[in-house]
Order: sequence, then structure tokens, then C-alpha cells
Amino acid sequence: MDAEGGAAAAAEALADPRPAGRTVRRAEVVAALLASGGRWTPALTAVPLDSFDEDPCALDVVVAALARRNAWETACELVEAALLRACSAGGQGLYEAFWTAERLCGEFRSAPARLLPALRTVLAWRGEGPHVHPWVASLPGDAAELIGQLGTDAAPALDALASLAGDAVPPENADRALAALIRLGDDRSPSLLAENLPDRPRALRSAVDHGLPFAPVLLTAIREHLRTSASGENERTAGPPEDGTERFALMLALLRSWGPQAREALPELCDALKGEAPATPPAARTAPERAKSAAVPSQGAPRGRTRTADRTPAQSTLSSRERASAATTADRPLVPEPSRTPAETRTLDDGVLERLAATLAAVCDSETGRRRAEAALRQAVSGGEARTRLGAARALWRLTGDAAPLLAELAVLLGGKATRRSVPLQQNTTAYRDPGGKSPQEGETPRQNTAAAYRESDGKSSREDKAPRQNTVTAYREPSGKSPQEGETPRQNTAAAYQEPEGKSSREDKALRQEAAEACRELGEDARPLLGVLLALLARPKPRRLFWLVDVAVTVWRLTGESEHVLPVLDAALAAPSSAAKAVRAVRELGSAASGLAERVACRLYDLYEVPETVRALVGVCSDGRRPPAGCSPARLIDLLLACAGEARDPSPAFEVIAELGAEHLTEVHRRLLHGYATHEQRVPRKHSPHDIAADGVLRAAARNLLVSIGAEEALP
Repeated sequence: MDAEGGAAAAAEALADPRPAGRTVRRAEVVAALLASGGRWTPALTAVPLDSFDEDPCALDVVVAALARRNAWETACELVEAALLRACSAGGQGLYEAFWTAERLCGEFRSAPARLLPALRTVLAWRGEGPHVHPWVASLPGDAAELIGQLGTDAAPALDALASLAGDAVPPENADRALAALIRLGDDRSPSLLAENLPDRPRALRSAVDHGLPFAPVLLTAIREHLRTSASGENERTAGPPEDGTERFALMLALLRSWGPQAREALPELCDALKGEAPATPPAARTAPERAKSAAVPSQGAPRGRTRTADRTPAQSTLSSRERASAATTADRPLVPEPSRTPAETRTLDDGVLERLAATLAAVCDSETGRRRAEAALRQAVSGGEARTRLGAARALWRLTGDAAPLLAELAVLLGGKATRRSVPLQQNTTAYRDPGGKSPQEGETPRQNTAAAYRESDGKSSREDKAPRQNTVTAYREPSGKSPQEGETPRQNTAAAYQEPEGKSSREDKALRQEAAEACRELGEDARPLLGVLLALLARPKPRRLFWLVDVAVTVWRLTGESEHVLPVLDAALAAPSSAAKAVRAVRELGSAASGLAERVACRLYDLYEVPETVRALVGVCSDGRRPPAGCSPARLIDLLLACAGEARDPSPAFEVIAELGAEHLTEVHRRLLHGYATHEQRVPRKHSPHDIAADGVLRAAARNLLVSIGAEEALP
């Protein structure tokens, strides 16, 4: 409001921080001075640092004011000094200083390289002791993640990352440092990951996401994990149980990415595909071990006794001396053991077995290995859960070209036979009681007890009517249409009368059908025997099936080349939010045959993240000379593509589509925006990932390449 008077008052306040016994927040004074256009002087540098001990947020206030003036170099000097001061002071204020540094690196492109020496100091800092807050103790891991996004600019910090990745305590920071090291492509990362493979989930995920090259030492560690994971020898007590399954699946994904280079893991994969593996064969155990196993009672048995029916053959053939030892041990109080007994086995998750089958087919390269893998896959196809059979049959087709097992599974899953199983349904065991609380009289037929209160059609209760009639809505009938035979127990007729396939829920059944539809799409011409089943599915498109019916429609299009049965399904799928993105990709494959869906596809341009695929679909449906829908001119489409590139985590597809549309459609506004993407110091602000440095680096490189391709490189620095 008064720049001159405010500057004078600010100078007086900064000279005396406690006028008349009142405390002045000097950092806010400096920020207000900068916001009003005041000059930055060297004397002001000491203000936020001197106030840092009392108010750690003072640094962020001043840095934000400098950032608004685009004075990022001065802001970096302040942040660097604050980071070094906090590390030397035992971590006091380090969290606030690092948070300010992270925000500054996410806002300016040159800030990470300028702050890299200070970030290396944070990497080397080890906060220990009860006085250190867990958030502060995790800051070296945060710094590692930040440095991992810098690409080639992070070369001076690789040694510090490797040092942190080799530390055992705390494991979270070491895991994050190793993940950053893998992302940067350092040669030391495979050996560091192999040393602590079960304790590095982030690093293992980074190895899969960024394509870690083949390393024999890491393959040896994975093989050892495969040998023990099925038996539960390496099962850890810390963390949720699903962590082990995810870690196992990541190892399989890494083996698949290596392909035939991982052929040495074939024996472990074949053994793990069986689903169960005993840790130690019963015959290989000593007599005291067998006696100890016999002395442990089953769950539910009285203490000191073992149910004979629960004994294994090895436990039933004990000598008299071993039985005496077992009886002595059984009289002692039982203490739960933290580890599994050698006779226990562990059944692998159904989805893991499916990934195992795919990995098995990916690593085979010799005839001997193919025969062994084929035998294991055929054994998996013959038994197990539906998802396991489907995955094994799919892998068998990829390995040998034999589509018969896969066609049989797809016929069951897509033909609807899997939803009706002639198995006895659960019988209600709750005794019926009348509303008055009385049980049925002797000689009366007990009536079925359902969740809904029973009322007769005339409004009277069964107690008033005195007629013991069955309490169901409709009499149960067998799938063949016959009623239960005399003497049989009638089964409960509820909404869930027919169980889902293999006892799975409807959500799991939907996922299973989705996998079956994707497998059918992958089969191509080999799926022709299923054409009748697929056409029947397209003739009755239900809303809940639209997501996976898109794959069925694409398969029918590839087999017949006719769009008569395909277009109605795609039209309905484009109108459903859950399946619209997938339907757009299918329309792109149909090309001009789906020209009638051009208006429907154009409505999907509002989804910013799906703009590249939507534009490609529009170009495809209008390839026969059809006029594009209103508002879909090339210039308008490039506007949307550039907006998508500035927001998406991977802007490469948007720039590829711009190149496909042609440089002649670029306007002067488009060229200025591309120049800003390529050269401006301030990063493009993103709504969902404001500090994604790696995505901004891809955006910058892609914009530069496009400018070079259209001959506008003279404007680049």
C-alpha cells in the first residue's frame, strides 16, 4: 500500500528485532519487502538464517518470495546454507530445509544441479537416537529419490547413493537409495540388490520398471529365493503377508524381461509351478525330528494328545522309544514356534502360478528345457484353479503353439459353463423357530430359516396357520429341471443358489473373464473355433460385461473383417466411463469401418490423459475422406495435445501424434509454447505431480526434438 513508507519501516524493524518488547517476524518482513518490489541486498541473506533456529518455516517464506521474482539462484544459496547448517546441528530444522529444497527443485530446472552438493551432504547424514523424529531420519531416503530423477546430472552423487544403499540400518533408506541407483543405471546396483533381495522391495520394483540389465549375481539370488519361497523357509514375520506375493511376482517379471538369459532358473520355475514344495522330505528327517512333529497336536485337539487321523505316515511308524519321547514332550506346555515345521507346505497364490507359467515360457531356449517346461505346463493345465489353468494354457500356447488346451479353457469361461456347477449347495443348519420363540413340535417338518421374516400370502404367520410349510420363495429345482428326490435334503434357494466358478466372487469372475477375453484376442486366427461363442456374446451385450466384451469385439473383427456385430458393442462401450478408453483403442483398429462412431469418439477429447489415443482414433475413422466432427480441426487437436504433454507423466505419445498430424498445422502460438517447453527455466506446473522432475525432463527433450524436426532449432539456446 505504501512502498516508500513500508521500506523505511522494514529497515527499522530489521535493525532492531525486538522493538518495545515485541517480537517482529523478520522473515515475513523480508518477504513483504520483496513482494513490494524492494531490492535484495546481501544484508538480507542473514535474516532467514538467523531466524531459522526459532522459526524453521522462515526459510520457506523468503524462498517463496524470491521464487515469485524468478531469483532462483539467490534462493538456492539460501537453501544450500540452511541444509548444511541443519546437518551440522544434528538435524534441527533439516526437515523444513529439505522440504524447501525439494519444492525449489520441482519449480526450477537448474536448481537440482545447483543444490546437488548440499543434497549429497543430506545423503551422508545419519540421524540416530530417540530424539530424532522418524520423518527426519527418513530424509536421506527422500534425498535419494530426488537425486534419482536427475538423470545424467546426478553423476557426482552416485558414490554417496551406493554408500547409503549398502547400509543395513535403516533398511528403508537403503532401499530407496538402491532404487535411485538402479534408475540411474549404475553398474553396482545388481550386486547390491542381490545381497539383500528380500529387504529391497522398492529397488526390485525399480529394476522391473526401468529394465535392469541381466546380471548373473542377481539371477543366482533370485534362484535361491525361488527354491525357498514355495516352502516358506524365507517367510518373514514383518510386514503384511501380501508383500511376499508382490515381491515374488516382481522377481518373475524381472526374469521375463531377461528372457532366455535366465534359462538357468528353469528348474526352480518348474518346481515352483507345482504350487507346493516341502521344505524337507519326511524320509530325510531324523528320528527326534519325527518324534517332535508327532508330539505337536493339531489345532483343536486337547493338550497332550495328537489325533490319529492327523498323523502323517512318517509319524505313524515311530518306534517304541520315539513314542516314549513323543509322550514326554507332549506333556509339556506348548509354545508357538515362530518358524514352520519341516513337514509343512505352502500353497502359492493363484495369480503367482499364472505368472510362473508365463515366466516359464519366456526363459526357455533349448529343446530339453522346452520339453521340461511343456511337461510342467501340461500338468498345471490338468488341475488347479481356473486362473492357473488359463495362465498355464496360455503359456503352453506361446511355447509350443498348441492351442487346444487354451481353447478348451476359453470355451468354458466365455461360454458361460463356468457359472453353473452341479455341486451341493450349502444347507442351512440353523433350526427354525416360530416368532413366538418355540421350536417345531415333534413330528412336524422343520421349516427353513432364512434372513427375511416369513409371512404367508394371506397375511397370517405360520404360527396362526399351524401348517408347517417350507419357508422359501420358490421351490428349488435342479439344473435339469427335476425336483429333489424323495429322501434327499432340499437345498436352500437363495439369490446365491449357484456359486461362482471355483468359489470366487463376482468381481474375481469378471477379472477371470477379462483375462480370457485378452487371451482370445491374443490368439488371433487360432481363435476361429470359438467364433460362434464370441458372436453369441456380442449378440447379448450386458453393461457389466462391456469392458471385456471390447476384446471379444476386436477378436471377431480380426477373424471376420465385418463390423456388423462389433459396432453396437463399441458404441455402448464408448458411452460407459469404465470401458470408454479401451473402446477408443478398438475403434482406432477398425479405422474407417467405424466411421459412424466419429461423434462418439470426439466426445472423449475431454479426457486430457487419453487425448493422444483419441486423436489417433479420430484420424483413423476419418481416413476415407470423411469430414471430422465439429471442433476437431488439426489446430484444435494440437492445442489439446500440447496441453496433454504439459500434464501427463509421459508426454512422448502426445508429441508423436503431433508429428503424425504434420508440422504444417502448427501455428505461431504452438511454436511459442513449444519453445517455452524446451527453454524456459521454470518448469511447467502440473496438477497431479507438481514435483515430477523426470517427467519435465522428458517434456523438455521431446519439445526440443520436435522443434528440430520442423526446422525451428535456430531459436534454441
